[in-house]
Amino acid sequence: MEEPKDFVTWLQVAKCFKIWDLDARGYHKSMWRMHMKGSEMLVIGVPNSEYA
Repeated sequence: MEEPKDFVTWLQVAKCFKIWDLDARGYHKSMWRMHMKGSEMLVIGVPNSEYA
């Protein structure tokens, strides 16, 4: 992540995980919450996210 609205990186992550249809409610401060194979997964945008 280069900046808060780094859509180039996000599009690559979304393509890799096939998650184009993520709900915007799962996004917070450059962190995305998603569910894969019955488990919750958090993707943190480093170094931009406060959670990094």
